Amino acid sequence: MRQFHCYSILCLFLVFLSCNQYEDQKPSLTPEGIASSEDPYARINFEKSKLINPLTGEIPNNMRARELSFVNNLQRRSSKTNNVNWDSRGPYNVGGRTRALALDIDDENIILAGGVTGGMWRSDNGGVSFVKTTTPDQFQSVTCVAQDRRPGKSNIWYYGTGEYYGVISAASFSNQASGNGIFKSTDGGQSWQMLQSTVSNTPTTLYENGDFDFVWNIVTDHTDTMNDAVYAAVINGVYRSLDGGQSWQAVLGLDTNSNNISRFSNVIITSEGIFYAALNAAGAAGGIWRSADGLNWTEITPANFPNSYRRTVMAAVPSDENQVYFLSETPNSGALDHNLWHYTYLSGDGSDTGGVWENRTANLPNYKCEVFYDFTFGSYNSQSSYDMCIAVQPGNPDHVFIGGTDVFRSTDGFTSQNNHRWIGGYQCDTATPSNYIYPDHHPDIHGFLFLPSDSSILFTASDGGVHKTLNCLAPQVDWVSLNNGYVTSQFYTVAIEDGEVDNDILVGGMQDNGTFFTNSSDPGQQWKHVFYGDGAYAAIEEGRNNYYLSWQTGKTFKFKIDDQGNEIGKTRIDPVGASDHLFINPFILDPGDQNRMYLAAGRYVWRNNDLDSIPITGNETSPISDYWEIISESITPFGTRISSLIVPPTDNQTLFYGTTSGRIYRMDSILSVNRTRTIVTPPT
Repeated sequence: MRQFHCYSILCLFLVFLSCNQYEDQKPSLTPEGIASSEDPYARINFEKSKLINPLTGEIPNNMRARELSFVNNLQRRSSKTNNVNWDSRGPYNVGGRTRALALDIDDENIILAGGVTGGMWRSDNGGVSFVKTTTPDQFQSVTCVAQDRRPGKSNIWYYGTGEYYGVISAASFSNQASGNGIFKSTDGGQSWQMLQSTVSNTPTTLYENGDFDFVWNIVTDHTDTMNDAVYAAVINGVYRSLDGGQSWQAVLGLDTNSNNISRFSNVIITSEGIFYAALNAAGAAGGIWRSADGLNWTEITPANFPNSYRRTVMAAVPSDENQVYFLSETPNSGALDHNLWHYTYLSGDGSDTGGVWENRTANLPNYKCEVFYDFTFGSYNSQSSYDMCIAVQPGNPDHVFIGGTDVFRSTDGFTSQNNHRWIGGYQCDTATPSNYIYPDHHPDIHGFLFLPSDSSILFTASDGGVHKTLNCLAPQVDWVSLNNGYVTSQFYTVAIEDGEVDNDILVGGMQDNGTFFTNSSDPGQQWKHVFYGDGAYAAIEEGRNNYYLSWQTGKTFKFKIDDQGNEIGKTRIDPVGASDHLFINPFILDPGDQNRMYLAAGRYVWRNNDLDSIPITGNETSPISDYWEIISESITPFGTRISSLIVPPTDNQTLFYGTTSGRIYRMDSILSVNRTRTIVTPPT
């Protein structure tokens, strides 16, 4: 009976995958989310591919509402779900992609953090533990969070939704992981209510100018004692509300008479209430702006700033708010396709001679590290501004921190190449090249935060959740994970042991976090990291003699792992000559003979008939040719790829496979030379 239920669930999963894969998948992304020059969008295109209608290439309208309606009616639709109980398995210790991070001004032990697919979380003990504060029916795509810092108002918080980079705009608009407005809390971030004035209810359709489907940043005006002033940077401009978000006024950009759109925007406020904003060059209001009142804005873009610029992040110097740093992605311009500028306000509205600009672009970090890959990952890289942030340490205007794939620190404001250091994200370990993650940290940095009472303590928000260091100026910075119950990791796949579905051992592949292992049903138990990369498909052989794990674009490995999750050995086993893999590429073990594997690669299915004979050699870099063959009958039409596989547990002579076009095929007599193939799906 166990096999029947697992097979039924997998068949449903097969239909879901094959109906939701996208054909235009590009082939290459490097481990732990480093984007290659050939394809910086592999992961995000893959995420889109799982959501679109293959006939239209778009996400259907109102999908979020339809999801919720389906879930609310599940028990009425099927009696089989009435007695199903779900328990969290974690992982307790692995955080996911985090863009929103803040400390409560009244109690710095209170941390608010938001995962881009995991909702809002709150810790009242400095990160020793977290509690989720959003409900399942609220939008989980958190991108920013802000507190009302005025005396008597600090119980009020806001968070924005809609991650523009969740699935990038490489194809059409609907591949964005968009949101649906701003949420507000009046109890210190312990519960949230949607601001109806920001609701568009169009999170999967082409946005209208000025809606809140993508909220880049929120700031509150702590200097305005008369109004509940809130500012939101959205696509194409900046809004202001003077009544705590009940109504909004466009104050910068948001020109309804122009077809030119700034998709990247940002707004910050200094300690004395001066505003700076940045919109990318494509829009009518593109440029860098300054305002003393949040209503009247003056463009201060330096005269020799690049003509083409996308996202800009900003940081005012806490000890001297007349100084502001600007870090911009400037494709095909500047050092490493980025520009770094320092601005000093002098007088008036800050334009022309009222401000002094200094270009410090030439001093952006450019370390060399090519010991594990055929490209360097030690230079500053924001992956097309996907991970991009900047901060200045309170008390010292020259201590500047910039984040991209890595964390870099300068002690002279990047006025030279001599005084900066690589302190987080990745590292360059020439002795053990595959040890490329900075100890106890994570790449892809989205935000910085200093502890108010001790600015040597620095927090980061990244694709790996929340971390902190107790001494951000140390020669070798030590990091501590705060992902304690911050359950925001993003699983691509999960595997249990064939034939032992009640065993507590699980392995799962995660976005940008590799593959993790657990042997406990306790949701508070820490999972163990067993493999790097973007964790992809996995399988546990019955008896656990071998594990099979993979990372992006089909790189597949045979592992020996003990029951405590310790690696005994591994070797790479994917076939020489296989190509055109999906970003998260499927493989399966034959349930009737676990010495046999089927692996998808583009338009073909490959089969290995003798996994046991592959020795564990420690090979990490090269595919193999031993025991592999192409099942020639599996070829699919040009433009489609195989996206899912299953061999029924009761009949290992039959293989089903689904494609990116939504078609499902059945191949019979797969172990003989007289194989036949049938299209299962109807022509319509």
